[in-house]
Amino acid sequence: MRYSRLKRNKNGKRYIVVTIAIIVVAAIIYFATAGIAGKAIGEFIASRTVADDAPVSVQTPPEPQQTDTPAPPAKKVQATIKMPPITVYAVQLGAFSDSANAKQFADNIKGQGYAGYIIHDKNAYKVMASAYNAAEIADKAKSNFKAKNIDSQIYSFQIKAANITVNASKDNVSLIQQCFTDIEKWFETLGTWSKALDEGALKGDDVAKAIDGDKAAIKDRYDRLHKLADSNKDNAAFVGLDQLYGIMIRQRDAISKASTKASTNAVQLSFNIRYAYIEALDKYRQYREKG
Repeated sequence: MRYSRLKRNKNGKRYIVVTIAIIVVAAIIYFATAGIAGKAIGEFIASRTVADDAPVSVQTPPEPQQTDTPAPPAKKVQATIKMPPITVYAVQLGAFSDSANAKQFADNIKGQGYAGYIIHDKNAYKVMASAYNAAEIADKAKSNFKAKNIDSQIYSFQIKAANITVNASKDNVSLIQQCFTDIEKWFETLGTWSKALDEGALKGDDVAKAIDGDKAAIKDRYDRLHKLADSNKDNAAFVGLDQLYGIMIRQRDAISKASTKASTNAVQLSFNIRYAYIEALDKYRQYREKG
């Protein structure tokens, strides 16, 4: 009996020792593996943190390219522009066979406020003092020269009526029609001013206001006309109209500038108006004769 108890006591102690040993070994294995796993997990987390801080390249799908589809050309329309006949009555003060003599005489009368515009006609250089749109007004001007013992005669020329057919977009047809209208109105205005000069009834302020009143609209139409002519250089009608309009713009600027000094230099304003009237009509005649 005692032996049995001793044996059991020994076996119990053995079990305790074995159990403790198992626990110790398990603990050692646990801590060993935990350290390795912790290190691995830490390195993994660190690598992810660095990756998250790094710039990220995002590939976006390319935007669809837009193709510039040219606008269809404006539909062309045909229009007939009717230009009425114009008769010009100019007062001629001299005629010369030599152009140099004509120029010298012209410069002399320009200094007196007259046009001094030279027209080459029938092998003669004819110097004009002024021009009018009615024969009776020209006759009156001639009489005024006679009263000053200055010989003169009436030189008249006619710009025949014409019809111009235009094939262009509706907007360009409208532009061309308006430009012709502007030029014809300019003739009328210059004629009115020339008559008023003879009567001593023209005021510089009135001239300046008349020009400034539609200056912006005239400039806009000139820019559009010039662009049209520049893109149609083979069209003589467009190019010629552009040149006529350019002459009108130049004349308006010169007269406007002179009008601001009319109170101190009335002669200069008189010359600018008279010269512009004959020049504009003569250039218009040449344009019409070219067809």
